[in-house]
Amino acid sequence: MNNSYYYRREFWKNLSGKSLIKLGLAIFFTFSSIGFISDLLSGGRYLDWYVVFNVIFSGLIGVGYALGAIRNWKWIPIVLGTHLAVAIILPSTTIVIENIVIEISKVRLIVDSAGILAMVMLGYMFFIIFITGEGIPQVQLKTEIDLARKMHDVLVPEIEIRDRRFHIFGKSQPYLEVGGDLIDVYQKDDILVCYTADVSGHGVAASLLMGMFKSAVHTALSKSLSLQDLVNTCNQVLNQLKKPTMFLTFSAIRFDGTNLVEFSVAGHLPILHYRADENKIEELIIKQIPVSVKKDYNFLTRKAQFNRGDIFLFLSDGLTETNDKNGIEFGMENIKKILLENARLPLSEIYNVVTGTIEKYGTQKDDQSLMIVKNIV
Repeated sequence: MNNSYYYRREFWKNLSGKSLIKLGLAIFFTFSSIGFISDLLSGGRYLDWYVVFNVIFSGLIGVGYALGAIRNWKWIPIVLGTHLAVAIILPSTTIVIENIVIEISKVRLIVDSAGILAMVMLGYMFFIIFITGEGIPQVQLKTEIDLARKMHDVLVPEIEIRDRRFHIFGKSQPYLEVGGDLIDVYQKDDILVCYTADVSGHGVAASLLMGMFKSAVHTALSKSLSLQDLVNTCNQVLNQLKKPTMFLTFSAIRFDGTNLVEFSVAGHLPILHYRADENKIEELIIKQIPVSVKKDYNFLTRKAQFNRGDIFLFLSDGLTETNDKNGIEFGMENIKKILLENARLPLSEIYNVVTGTIEKYGTQKDDQSLMIVKNIV
């Protein structure tokens, strides 16, 4: 996914005042040379005061256009209006030596040429200062982001499992370099736990909370906690380790060797249960608040029966909330329709059909995760 527009926007938006001054000086001196160039093109006929004015005005107009382009496009009409107003108020007939054909003097030629050279050199110098000053932090940031991306890939790898009971396939695609979506599978003896989580927000902060949640889940599962105890324990742990405004939604299923599956949903989208023998889809849902909102909240679980060929589909709202050009969301019903029409396909192909259809429908604006679990016995 190409996020170049997002990063450009964030770069200019978060540029410090000191860096803006450096950039402004670079643009000012570069565009100031236009004042001297204009005098040369006029044959040296501009009045001295106008040459000085044009040098300063050209630099300021250049800065105005640049700031409008990188900070707020609403400034552009103001800058353009000022530019046109000056051109109207000071027509060329009032700023040249009228009706006199003169040859540009050697002194004037030297002054204009030296002015152009000085302005270009000063502009170049401040561009180098700006680029160098911003380049080092950007390289450091890129190094840190690359490391975070590698850690994210370790925490949320592609899942493809085939054993005697289940086939499982899933992927998570972050909106930025790292994200807050999590899909995971835990196996021990006859116990199989599949779950997904979606941390509020994007980027590194969401990814860190997601990593802490995965650690808490695996710690709880290693102690053979029930699904209900798992959710409640993780809720209490995370509540102490995150900002008050952060939370995560969660959904999980737990198989134990019987034909009953235990599930829990906490503020997340429902788990879709495709019943192969009836060719229909049911939503596994429990209306509960997200994890880590209230420390003492008691999360519940329920059970559902399943049979051979049944499919359980987990997804994040980054898929269902993808908008088309008219702002209409893709929605859960379209996901159900795709699953019904393609339930006989291999899981990786079901994944490709779902994500491919959504990719054609609209642009990704959030982390997107999809995990499919199929019972084969």
